Amino acid sequence: MATRNRLYKLHYLLRKKGNEVNVKDRTVYRRAKLLPAIEEKWMKELIENGYMVGNNLFAPLPNNNS
Repeated sequence: MATRNRLYKLHYLLRKKGNEVNVKDRTVYRRAKLLPAIEEKWMKELIENGYMVGNNLFAPLPNNNS
């Protein structure tokens, strides 16, 4: 299990590269189908900590009106 500081660092790094991170829902939306190896490593680390990783390339964006 990663420390809280490590999770925040991963959130920061992934957002900086253009990915969408939703901490409340523990989800990460990739910015592309194929990512560099370092970003894949960060994604795997989040998956090990209970996050869902997906892409919204073929799905509509979530409705944030609720």
